[in-house]
Amino acid sequence: LDHDAEFRSDVQISNFRSEINLGLVSSYMFTVGSFQGKKSSAEVLRLLREAAVGDNIDNRFLVQATYGRGKSHFGLAVANYFGKAADSPEVEHLLRKLEHIYEAPVEVEPFHNFKRHRKPYLVLLLRGDAAVNLRDQFFRELETALRHCEATRDLETPFWFTEALSFLSNLKPDQVGQADAFLSSYKTDLHLLRQRIGQREAGVYQVCIELIKSLTGIRPDFNGETRLDDAVNWVVQELCVRQKRIGGLLILFDEFSEFVRGYASLHPTGVPLQELLNGVESNRGQVLFVALSQHEPEKVARNDGTAQYASLTKELTRLPEYNRHWLHSTLEDVLGGYFKPNSANWEQLMRMPGVGAEIANANDLAFDVLSERYRGTLNWNAERFQEKVTRKCFPLHPLTTGLLSSVDFQSASTTRSVLGFLTDVDAPLKQNLEQAAVLHERPNWVLPIALVDYFEDMLGDQVWQQFTQVNLPDLEPEQRDVLKAMVLQKAANLPTRSVSFHAVIGALAGLSPRQADELLKQLYQQRYIRYDDTNRIYFFWSGSNAAIELERKLNQEIENLERQGKLKGYLDEFDAKASNKVNSLISKRKLLVQYSQYPVKVDWGHSDDWAAQLVILTRESWNVRTLELLTSRYSATLEDIPDCRGLVLLPLARSDEDIVWFEANLERTLDTSAKLKSAPIVVITPKVPAKQLILNLQKFALLSEAIFVDRIVKEIGKKVIEEEQGRIASQIQQAAMQQLGNGDLLVSVEARGQVRALSVGIGASDRIERTLPEVYRAAYHQHPGKFFEQYKCTSPTLRNAVQDLIPVLATNDFSSVSKGLSKVALETTNKFLASSAWGLLNPKYQLQEPKASFPRKAWDRMNGSIPPGQALIPLKEMLHELLNVPYGYDHNSLALLFSAWLGYNRRHLSLVMDNGTANIDGYIGLPSRGKKLKPTEFIKLWSGALIRRKDGRGLVLEVQDAVDKVEAGDLSFEDAKAIQGKLATSANETDLPDPTLLGNAKLALQKLETGFEQLEVYDKEVGEIQGRLEKARTAHDVLPLIAKVSRLRELATVASKLPTPHVLRADIIGAVTRLTEVHCKVNERLTDIKQYGKQEDGLKGLRVCLTKCDLAEQAGRVSQALETLEQEQKRLESAQQTDALLAQIRLIDATGSLTKLRKDAKELEPLASHPSEPVSTAAKVKQSLVSAELERLEQFVFSLESRLDGVDSEQAATALERELLKEKSRFSGSGDAKEVEQAEHRLEQLKG
Repeated sequence: LDHDAEFRSDVQISNFRSEINLGLVSSYMFTVGSFQGKKSSAEVLRLLREAAVGDNIDNRFLVQATYGRGKSHFGLAVANYFGKAADSPEVEHLLRKLEHIYEAPVEVEPFHNFKRHRKPYLVLLLRGDAAVNLRDQFFRELETALRHCEATRDLETPFWFTEALSFLSNLKPDQVGQADAFLSSYKTDLHLLRQRIGQREAGVYQVCIELIKSLTGIRPDFNGETRLDDAVNWVVQELCVRQKRIGGLLILFDEFSEFVRGYASLHPTGVPLQELLNGVESNRGQVLFVALSQHEPEKVARNDGTAQYASLTKELTRLPEYNRHWLHSTLEDVLGGYFKPNSANWEQLMRMPGVGAEIANANDLAFDVLSERYRGTLNWNAERFQEKVTRKCFPLHPLTTGLLSSVDFQSASTTRSVLGFLTDVDAPLKQNLEQAAVLHERPNWVLPIALVDYFEDMLGDQVWQQFTQVNLPDLEPEQRDVLKAMVLQKAANLPTRSVSFHAVIGALAGLSPRQADELLKQLYQQRYIRYDDTNRIYFFWSGSNAAIELERKLNQEIENLERQGKLKGYLDEFDAKASNKVNSLISKRKLLVQYSQYPVKVDWGHSDDWAAQLVILTRESWNVRTLELLTSRYSATLEDIPDCRGLVLLPLARSDEDIVWFEANLERTLDTSAKLKSAPIVVITPKVPAKQLILNLQKFALLSEAIFVDRIVKEIGKKVIEEEQGRIASQIQQAAMQQLGNGDLLVSVEARGQVRALSVGIGASDRIERTLPEVYRAAYHQHPGKFFEQYKCTSPTLRNAVQDLIPVLATNDFSSVSKGLSKVALETTNKFLASSAWGLLNPKYQLQEPKASFPRKAWDRMNGSIPPGQALIPLKEMLHELLNVPYGYDHNSLALLFSAWLGYNRRHLSLVMDNGTANIDGYIGLPSRGKKLKPTEFIKLWSGALIRRKDGRGLVLEVQDAVDKVEAGDLSFEDAKAIQGKLATSANETDLPDPTLLGNAKLALQKLETGFEQLEVYDKEVGEIQGRLEKARTAHDVLPLIAKVSRLRELATVASKLPTPHVLRADIIGAVTRLTEVHCKVNERLTDIKQYGKQEDGLKGLRVCLTKCDLAEQAGRVSQALETLEQEQKRLESAQQTDALLAQIRLIDATGSLTKLRKDAKELEPLASHPSEPVSTAAKVKQSLVSAELERLEQFVFSLESRLDGVDSEQAATALERELLKEKSRFSGSGDAKEVEQAEHRLEQLKG
């Protein structure tokens, strides 16, 4: 270990010359790894060392690091490495630390060699936040450095300061007075001036010159104000080369970003930084310049709006980009630098039986759990993670290292507090290091849970508080470790989905996943923690742990209820409504929601309407009386339909004795009752006792009672009660699922053969769902015909449709009202009543006896209940029977069938309603006779009726035959006229004393009259349509005819000789198809791009019309034409665009101004990669010309300074002047124009 390592927040580079320097150096710790694009401290020191010995290596560096990352501490280490002697304790400390982090001695040897062969450097310490300009600070610091360096203490600098100070210090008394008088105009005096010269303030140079001239009359020659590059050269040439007193010069410039920020105020004139860096750069291998900065200098200048920004930016270019380094190391690298694992011992450790595998497993789990940091942020692969985290940081568990590096400790937000976890006397590492690397055949790690013991509430106030409230004395040590692991998982928000929650907790606590799983379940059962079964994670209780107190109160209340004999009402006994408290919650879907009802798919109704209800029973309630009582749960009444049509019975056993009892009595009890032999029931036989499930059901019911909850809510809290009820519900769900899945299935006697023969439910996870339809087929074997499966029986849409159809069916009159029916009413008629599903309507939509077998069974039941010629018979019992087993109609399907039966037999029916003879039309919801009747109202009304079917003779038979023909419809004009005459003479009370038959005859006459009127209208409308179809020339002319055809009224009574609507529609569709094709062929070709919009609008307009008419095929043809037209447009546009771009390229002039050339170059860049080959080729040619000219002009500007420096004759100056005049206009308006003007000015000075 690096025992001296310490994070320090109070380091300044000025400590280099203080008494605490050695202590700070010994506490520094190098690192060798970093993020991509960053540099570690050892890497930067290596670069500095290489620059110090290489004449061809740039020696100007900028080292950046954010606050708290050890930037100044690193600068102090650099100052000591270069500025102290090789045998000094400071250098020995630094070299030892480098040996600690580098595994191979060959990597450290260059650092040793440098110190062996180089004398200490003279170290200048500059600060960017000093309230003094750079020039003054440099000379002042140079003096300070010379005085503190043992090799240079006796030296005097040759600069003007020494000579000037000597002269002013030896003035005569009268000259002192003259000097003060002269200096008063500068608002200073001789004493202050001497002081400022002694402090090496370069700014007083001119004042000194003028003062001495005023005193002596002679202007002194101090060789001028000393430039910074000259000062650097003097140090190198005099002290390094000639006198060999020092090994080199190190200039450390701390807080460099502050220097940039205050640049304008302290340096109104001159370019001091440029001077200094020029001096540094010209002395490679002898001088190092290292600037330490928190931010990028250019960004500081730009963001702060620094004055003289352009000049400063130019000076900053002297700091090359490739020598700018971000100083940063991951905490993993810091920890790896703190430890120094022995490679040979590690290999031996990995070969130990079981140990290597455990380390590998821990490595893989940690890499997976912490993948967001290592795969995402750091972009590490598994091998790098294993090397840096698992190996180099041993004995820290990989998760310990990862958490130390990523958890945000609330009271210690920087990495500087983390090292205490390793170095404090009471820290876990100290004890670990005193033990073997392997204990009990397992790696002796510092486990992640040690972080909880050390950091405590720094991991987060909330999670720590939640932990402390359950960290009770009665916990076993391993249980406490699991709770600590949960603290870490919560604090670090560790993901658990990919590796399971218990596996992560086990790794954090040093337990196997199985041990962790068992301990978590124990803590959950004991109410120390909670469980989220959706996400499969455990978590702490919020607030106080009132769950344990709630459990006590529940158990106490259940004991009281059992002692009072009231507990039976929760599950063991059923009331007169076939329910109890538990089953009431189930039926209301407040408990076991997933299993409370099993929707059953039937083809005669909605699966929810035909759901089977789950009912839980015990041994006490399994008897014939209870089972027969339960059949009322699925029995329909004349007023209401139940919410289930069958039952799933789940008997629960409290003991093995109950299991044996159920095996002997389940089937026997079910078979005893005749009422149950065909019942729609599925029973799940119990296989294992479910005492805890029964108790949980009782507890859940108790927690659902407002009286009990109100009594305890103040003490326990609403949130805890809700969570406990949710937890119990989850346990009930899981236990019920096991009971439902494990038991055998038992069904009623009449369904057993079918279920057994089809092997329904054997070994299937959905066995109950698959068994129920077969049980229903046996129980409801005379069920209705196929009917809507998408509408529930309570659906207003379906109910309204049936309501509209009742009077239509009861009067057998579709011809006069069918056009006014709703969409669903028409669908009901066409899809079911008139189809093979029911077969109630013939092709002319006249009623007939059902052709389908299932509706026929109920029809026959109605015929059998009311035979012809019998006395009045009540309908109530028959209607109730049809609603239940074995028929199973609902109010909608029964209303349709019964109203159809009335309509078919209405000529032969006599009705008594409300103790008096009545007309059927008054009780079928005819709009003309009052309000419409809802299906339930219709059934309820007719359940109170008495009906008799008559048996007519003689004329009655003839009239009846005529009426039947009218009812059948599709009469020719001649036949209709004949029947009209017969009925006109017979439809009177004398010939037809039966009021019902008389009414039917009159109704037939009305139908005939209506039929003749409809025939006249139909023939007229068809004639008009045929005429317009012959004249049509475009699809737009034909399309309106489709709507006219759809509005044609079908003739039900008297037939026409003209084409039917179906035939007429086919003719129209054919014409639309032909004319659409003509329109598409004309408009899908484009010869003039200006016509594109017009042709497109024409096609789109046609497609809209076709789509509105549901002509998908024809609309598709138009879509194809639009695609062809679009391709034509693109072809024409592409050709035009290419021509335009080529013209644009030709207009670009390669001899234009610099500003214009730069603009043109940017415009040419995208054109050079244009998909059109002519465009890209022309652009590339023009681009090469522009680029060449740009390069020439920019090189011309760049070389001006050096060319001016090289002017040595008037002839050369004249030549350069001509060239400047020639090129000057090219730079007008560009950023380089100023430099050209400055060059002209300087050239004029040279010539002058």
